[in-house]
Amino acid sequence: MFAIEFQANIKNGFIEIPEEYKHQFQQEKSIKVILLKDEQSPNRDMIAHLLDHPIQVNEFTPMKRDEIYE
Repeated sequence: MFAIEFQANIKNGFIEIPEEYKHQFQQEKSIKVILLKDEQSPNRDMIAHLLDHPIQVNEFTPMKRDEIYE
């Protein structure tokens, strides 16, 4: 069995196969599809959002290691 993995968005119930793989599936009559969805907690979603979009603070200076432990 040949398997590929890729990230995709669902649009109106359709998942588009990336261009790089389309040629491998043009003649196929039937394929097996497995859909996986991450079960993330709301807190993880917020952390992921903040990591992707950090809050910018003017004049911010990170603490030094010895300052953290004082």
